[in-house]
Amino acid sequence: VVVTAFLVSFFMFMRPRFPLVYQAESPPGRGPPSAPLGWIRQAWNADFGEVNARAGLDHAQLVVFTELAFRVLLALGVPLLLVLGPMHFFGDAGGRDILGWIGMSNLTSRSWVYWFHTAAVWYVVWIVMNSVEDAMRRFLPHRNAWLAQMPYPRSLTILVQGVPRERKTDDALRDFFDSQVFGRGVVSKVHFVKNTAQLRAAQSRLERVEDAIERASQGKGGPQGQFDVALPVLVDQRRELQRMVASMRQEMGNLATVNSSSAFVEFKARRETVIAMKMFSESDREEIAVSAPPDYVDIRWEDLTVDDAVAKGREVVGLALIVLVFIFFIPLVASLQAIAFLEEDAQWNPLRFIARDSPAIATAWNGVAPALVLSIIMSFIPWILTFIFDTFYKFVDSGLAQNCLQRVFFVFLVVFVLLVSSLGGSLIRTVVLVVTQPGVIFNLLAASMPNRTQFFLSYMAVQLVGEGYSLTRAVPLVKFTSVRASQGPVKAKEFAEPEDFTMHGMGTRSARLSLLLSIPLVFCTMCPLICFVALLNFALARVVYTYLFLHAETRKGDLGGVFFCTQLGHIHYTLLIFIITMMGVLFDQGPSWLCGWLAGGSLGLWLYKYRIFQRQLKWEFLDFKTVSSIEPHPTFVQSVAQAFSRREPSTLYVQEELLLPAQAEA
Repeated sequence: VVVTAFLVSFFMFMRPRFPLVYQAESPPGRGPPSAPLGWIRQAWNADFGEVNARAGLDHAQLVVFTELAFRVLLALGVPLLLVLGPMHFFGDAGGRDILGWIGMSNLTSRSWVYWFHTAAVWYVVWIVMNSVEDAMRRFLPHRNAWLAQMPYPRSLTILVQGVPRERKTDDALRDFFDSQVFGRGVVSKVHFVKNTAQLRAAQSRLERVEDAIERASQGKGGPQGQFDVALPVLVDQRRELQRMVASMRQEMGNLATVNSSSAFVEFKARRETVIAMKMFSESDREEIAVSAPPDYVDIRWEDLTVDDAVAKGREVVGLALIVLVFIFFIPLVASLQAIAFLEEDAQWNPLRFIARDSPAIATAWNGVAPALVLSIIMSFIPWILTFIFDTFYKFVDSGLAQNCLQRVFFVFLVVFVLLVSSLGGSLIRTVVLVVTQPGVIFNLLAASMPNRTQFFLSYMAVQLVGEGYSLTRAVPLVKFTSVRASQGPVKAKEFAEPEDFTMHGMGTRSARLSLLLSIPLVFCTMCPLICFVALLNFALARVVYTYLFLHAETRKGDLGGVFFCTQLGHIHYTLLIFIITMMGVLFDQGPSWLCGWLAGGSLGLWLYKYRIFQRQLKWEFLDFKTVSSIEPHPTFVQSVAQAFSRREPSTLYVQEELLLPAQAEA
C-alpha cells in the first residue's frame, strides 16, 4: 500500500509537468481537472459511452469488467463475512494467527459450521453465474452496435485463408464464391496477400538513398559514410530505384505466382459477408477458413504470407517451447518462494540466520516477500510468450496475438499462482497422481488450500503496485524526456507512444484482472476478508484504466469486446476450481460425506448456466435480421461513397507497398 501510494503521488507530481505524456489524448473540452485529486473523481464518474467513444469497445469493456468484479465481490464479501466470519471466529484451531480467526483454518475437523459452507458454495455459484450472464446480456447490444457501425470496407470484407493452389488467382477465387457457393455474382473485389519481400527490400534501399540525398543537400554527409558519394550520383540512384520499384509494383500486382494462400474478398452486400463467415468458419474444417478481417492498421502482412504447412510446423515448435517453459517454471517458482520464506530450521536456506537473529524482521518479511517474488517471476512470462508467439506463430493481426497472449498467460497465472503456490513444487507428480487416482484431488486440495489464505491476502495486496506502476507510465515518460531536448516535444511524443504492448497491452491486462477476480472467488468462503482486499484492487484499477484510456494512451485497434468475452469464460472455469476445492474440503473436514456431495450438486447449476452462455448468448456475428435492417441505411451508403472518393489504403485491403504513392499517402 505504501509503494502504491508513492507511485500515485509520483503520477500526481509529474502530470502537470509532462502533459504530453499524461493528458495529451483528452477529448476536446474534457481534460482532467487541475485539482490534485480531481482526476480521481472524474475517472470514477466517467461512463461507458465516454470510454467507448475515446478508446474503443475493447477498452471500455475492460473498465466494465472492473465494475463487474466490484459488484460480485460486494455481493459475496459482505454476507459471507457477516455470516461465516463470526462462526469462524469462535473456532479454536487458529492459535495465535489473528487473521486466521475469521477464516476456515480456525475450524476444527467435523465442525457443524461446514454445513453453512455447503450452502455458501451454492450461493457463490448462483451469484457469480448470474452476474456473468447479466454482464454478457448487457454487452451484446454494444457488440451488435459495433458490428453494425463497422466502417467500409471492413464491413463487407472477409479474410480467406487456406486457399488451395488451383484457386490462387483473383478470377478463380471470385468464381468459387459467385458460382459454387452463392450461385450469383456477389463478389466485388478480390485481393490476394502477396509475397513482397523483394519489393520491400527495394523500397528500403530507396528510402536510404532519399535520406542520403537530404543529408547531402544539408552538408551533413551520409549516415556512417554509407553514401559518401556526390549528390548527382545519389540523384541518379534514386531515379533508377524509383523506376525499379514502380516496375516491381506493377508486375507483382498482376502476377499470380507471388500470391499467398490468404486473400481479402469484398462482397457487394453485408448479408453475403455474414453468410460466408458462418459457412466457412475455422471450426467447420472446410476446405478454406473464413474470418472477419482485422483493422487495416493492425494486419500482420508478413504472417499472412507464410505457407500453411510451414506455419503448422512452426506452431508445433512453439507449442513445445511453451510446454518447456511451463515445466521449467514449476520448480523455479516453488524454489524461489521457499527461499523467500524465512524459517530458522530451514538448513538449506542461506537466509535462515535472519529468522534466528531477527524474528520480527523475518515475520514482516514473510508477510510480503513470497508474494512479491511470485509477482516478479510471473512478470517475465508475457515477455517469453510474446517472443514465442512472434517467432513461431501465425497471427492475422496484433489484436488476435494479444488475445492469444491473454488466454495462455491466464493459464500460467492460474497454474503457478493458484496451484503451484498451494500444492507445492511437485505439480507434475501431483498431476500424475490425480490421473491415476482421481479421488485423491479432494484430499490434496483439502490439505493445502485453506492454509494458504494468508499468502493470497498478501499477494492481492502486492498487486496494488501493478496498477500504480501503470499509472506512472514510466517507460513512455523516460522515452519522452530522453529525446525532447534534441527533437522537440512533438517528435518526443511520437517516439514515446505507444506503451509496451507486452506488459501493458489488452492481453496482459485482461489476464491479470481475471486472476485478481479468480483468487477471491476460490478463497471467498475460506477467508471472506480476501474479497475486500480484492475490492481495493478493482477500485484502483477502475480509476487508473479509465484515466489512462481517456487522457493518456493513444487509441489502439479494436476487436469489439473479444477480450471481455474471454475474461467471462475464464471466470466460468475459475468457478470449477472453486467447486472442486470446496468439495475436497467438505469431504475431508465436513461432519458428513453429504456435505461434499451437496456442494458438488452446484456443478449442475454451473453446467446449466454455462450452456446458456455458450449457446444462447452468441456475439461473434450479426443475425440476418439486423444485417437486413442496416444495409439500406443512408449513413452506410454515404460512408461507402466517401471511402471510394478518398481511396484511402484502408479501403483497399492491399499491402501498402503495392499501393501507388498517392494512395499510400491518402
